[in-house]
Amino acid sequence: MVVGDGYSRAMPDRLLLLDSASLYFRAFFGVPDQRSTPDETPTNALRGFLDMIATLVTAHGPTHLVACWDDDWRPQWRVDLVPTYKTHRLTEGSDVVEESPDDLTPQVPLIRDALRAIGIEFRRPGFLALVAEVCEKVNQPGEGLSAVAEALAAAEHTGQRYWDAELHRLKGMLTRQSDAEACFLEAIRIAQRQRAKSLELRAATSLSRLWATRGKASEAHALLSAIYAEFTEGFDTADLSDAKSLLEQLERRARTSRADEAGRKG
Repeated sequence: MVVGDGYSRAMPDRLLLLDSASLYFRAFFGVPDQRSTPDETPTNALRGFLDMIATLVTAHGPTHLVACWDDDWRPQWRVDLVPTYKTHRLTEGSDVVEESPDDLTPQVPLIRDALRAIGIEFRRPGFLALVAEVCEKVNQPGEGLSAVAEALAAAEHTGQRYWDAELHRLKGMLTRQSDAEACFLEAIRIAQRQRAKSLELRAATSLSRLWATRGKASEAHALLSAIYAEFTEGFDTADLSDAKSLLEQLERRARTSRADEAGRKG
């Protein structure tokens, strides 16, 4: 659940991450089962889970909310790294089935439906994009690229393509100089196809900054200024502020270059 179009980063932001499985397990064991007959569908985990969300949102006032959800609660790549990963939660005699109370299992689809009903969509790729962004900032490109790869694979599997452009942009940021330009160009193409103007601007800013380091300041300015000019509001957001700052730098560089060239000719 986000404020705005889901892509612009207004300031200040406050992100609330929900460990969904942990919360609904706690709710199941903490909220009494109030069914009048055994034939009724159990709802104690659902009721407790939604109450917890309401309490957390009221207490913290987030601008963005992500319900983290394990479609694959014991992914093979983690088992390969740590063979004992979550083995304590396996059903006896199984290597894949999670042990879960009988009355909790039918409530999990209801919890997913309830999250969608209140506007919390399942955006695993979006969450992994945040992980990759943090990795880029703390100079951990390997971990960041792993998060991008996992996010793109999840998007392919689920059809959740909202973050494809940003994931390719982040891949470019994490690969640094090697394949960065191709990644940024792909991000721009995807954003244009999805009509995601904020993501297009973000990718164009990254590409323009790269081009500027390669002596292509005029091309960078032409690309970024054209996209920036399409915006009519939101100029206090981080993306537009960043783009404006880069455009000003590129303009100063262009003026200096023209002055140097005039001096040489004179």
